[in-house]
Amino acid sequence: MAVDFDYDLYHKRNNVETVFSVIKRKFGEKIAARKYLTKLKEIKLKCIVYQLDLFLHYQMVFNVF
Repeated sequence: MAVDFDYDLYHKRNNVETVFSVIKRKFGEKIAARKYLTKLKEIKLKCIVYQLDLFLHYQMVFNVF
């Protein structure tokens, strides 16, 4: 099993899991929508808000405003 282990691929998975964890902590882990398509929209919206939050954070850190 150690021979088949791809460290780079595992590192990418670790990054993805970390982003999911941050999104859940910042914006809540509950989905209020009932229908499947609206659930997808809500999840996508949380991802977009997360990206905007990161963008604004880095703008403030580097004093771009």
